[in-house]
Amino acid sequence: MRFSRTAALALACILPFAAGCKGAAPHVAPQPTGAIQGVISFTGPVPGPAAINAALSPACARLAHRRQYQLEDHMLPRTLPPVFLWISSGLSGRTFPAPHEQAVLTQLNCRFHPQLLGVMPGQPIDFTNSDPFPAHLRITPRIPANPSLDLSLRPQSPGDVRSFPRSELMIPVTSPGHPWMHAYINVVPNPCFTVSGPQGRFVLRNLPPGTYSLSAIQPGYPVQTQPVTVQPNAVAHVNFNFSSTASPAHNYK
Repeated sequence: MRFSRTAALALACILPFAAGCKGAAPHVAPQPTGAIQGVISFTGPVPGPAAINAALSPACARLAHRRQYQLEDHMLPRTLPPVFLWISSGLSGRTFPAPHEQAVLTQLNCRFHPQLLGVMPGQPIDFTNSDPFPAHLRITPRIPANPSLDLSLRPQSPGDVRSFPRSELMIPVTSPGHPWMHAYINVVPNPCFTVSGPQGRFVLRNLPPGTYSLSAIQPGYPVQTQPVTVQPNAVAHVNFNFSSTASPAHNYK
């Protein structure tokens, strides 16, 4: 799917479009916090999911007839693809232990969900297969300290839990023989990150007052970064525009 228009998309948080920045404040007496929200726009062709190739996988083609989409409701008509956002500077002096909660990346209907995943270094990720046939996932980090993985997952079985020790953006997740399947894992050093939602509204709460760099990335586009100052008991606003002169059918490679 592809469409050309300038469209607004507010930023969304990892937990349904409103989340807190857990652990951002130092372990001292409580202090007032602030929030960030904003709008992303796309100018030019907007990337959409690649079509399932029925010749490569008849089983996947049958699932496609159920109108399942790679980005779930992100890619329904008049919605936009997700963007990953994170606080890329301004939290120095604060430590963030890896969460014990498992993140989940699953194969369902021959698509990966979510397509953009955010975790912290050392945080467990449960790779699961919700399809009725075996799945093969290939994860290929660029940083040597992060392990490359080839995972074979049985149908609808318990997952394979792994983690990545170093920060790294856009670690590709693919499925050999299924070129339309793409996901990306973003490992960032703090819990202040988010993924844009289907209609764009988001609030990133519980940030200590201060000046930060907020960065944003979408597959196929360069990283964008803007400064933002968070005041106590106030909401700061930041906008991003992703522009492309090309006309790709999708930008998930």
